[in-house]
Amino acid sequence: MAKYIQQLRIQYLHGRLSAAIESDNELLRFWEYPEVITDLEQLRNALELIPPAVYFQGKEVSLLLADPSIEYNFFKVPPMKKANLIQFLTRKVQMSPTEKGNRIWGWTALEPFQKQENICLHLAPDAFLTLFLSFCSKHNFQPYHLFPIAALLPLLLEFAEGKEDDLELVAATVGDSTFLVIGRKNAPYLIREVPCSWSSEDGAAAGRLNREIQRTVLFTKQQYDKEIVQIRLCGKNAGAISSLVNTSSGLPVTVDDKNIQWLKFFDTLSPYRTDNLLPPQAIHHIHRRKLSILLSVALFFLVCLSVSMELLRHNLIEQSKVTVADSQVENDITFLTARKTQLEKRQAIISRQVAIAAAIAQKTAEPVPGWFSGVVGDMIPDGLILTRLSVNQDASTGGWLVEIEGAAPRNPLLAAHLLKQFQERLSGNPSFLAVKTAWQLQWIENLKTGGTADSDNNKKTFRIYGRIR
Repeated sequence: MAKYIQQLRIQYLHGRLSAAIESDNELLRFWEYPEVITDLEQLRNALELIPPAVYFQGKEVSLLLADPSIEYNFFKVPPMKKANLIQFLTRKVQMSPTEKGNRIWGWTALEPFQKQENICLHLAPDAFLTLFLSFCSKHNFQPYHLFPIAALLPLLLEFAEGKEDDLELVAATVGDSTFLVIGRKNAPYLIREVPCSWSSEDGAAAGRLNREIQRTVLFTKQQYDKEIVQIRLCGKNAGAISSLVNTSSGLPVTVDDKNIQWLKFFDTLSPYRTDNLLPPQAIHHIHRRKLSILLSVALFFLVCLSVSMELLRHNLIEQSKVTVADSQVENDITFLTARKTQLEKRQAIISRQVAIAAAIAQKTAEPVPGWFSGVVGDMIPDGLILTRLSVNQDASTGGWLVEIEGAAPRNPLLAAHLLKQFQERLSGNPSFLAVKTAWQLQWIENLKTGGTADSDNNKKTFRIYGRIR
């Protein structure tokens, strides 16, 4: 990051709002709201105090969230392509209870276990997104990150002091909650939120938190067949329960007795992570903005090159006039002409590349046809030949109509078995095709015309038409 580029980092952790301005990983200014925020309207008003308070002159803004309304769900799924995983998680979110209103979501991939993907799904009220985008739009800022606190927890494992393969439990206090993350360096296994903190005035909180830590140690042993070798407590006043945890677990306990600088973690986070809760449109805008900057730089150098060419040409012509009597003048002019032609060709190539890049930056593609084509390619059984695949959007309903045509083996029994298997796969996960015209209709027509006899050399055509649910 160049030193003149500033970034505004905001954290809202269980009612506490603070902000920092950083440039080139250096903290320039810090501000904290003096009161505990209790509702979204108060949060909206508090956000408006940040730009003048920190004198922010940049564009990119990041927000870190920790709130009781944010949920964390865990799934174990078989290995699958990223597009199929996104579809699976989308359906999980759509089937979740709706009484809590609309929610935004993202996910963190944890360490795989027993040949299954281990996924942590983050669910947050979309009111936070609406509030954040409204704030950025009002001040002409670029939203860059919107992370739940659980997305940053695995980064605490990078500070482990043990061996590379040692399994560690890190407990980090965040407001009135404590988060537990278990794993090795760069390999988290489990993330938990416990709704109590060692900083709480409730005298029973320390005992409850200790019991949850011991339960997590035991669960890790039973679920993953792995032993936790050390426990680390992070956050202010962490030493208050260190002896209790050490006595109960029998494991070495280290204490980092100071506030966690969560905002520093943003230095290493890409906006394209799957646990960034910003919508794809906002993230694509980041890409387009960076591409626009590159295009502007390219155009600037193109103009400079053109001016330099003209000045060089003019200068050389003037020099040639002074030395017109010299026999070398003609050779110089020939060289300059060839050089000018070469630079003009280079200028034309650069202009075409700039135009192509601009067209790519503005292009938006509908992902459904490409995605469905990939799914069909994975599903079609050996023995069937696909000759035509059409995926078109219905202008009246917005749905997607699918037409599949191909050729089957000459053996009727084998062909019927393969077609039945293919149609069942299409109807299930992840394609969810609602079949309108089944393969049997064309197959019956083949039977009527004798088109399925073993002696027939013609291809055995089949058709399956339907709609993506």
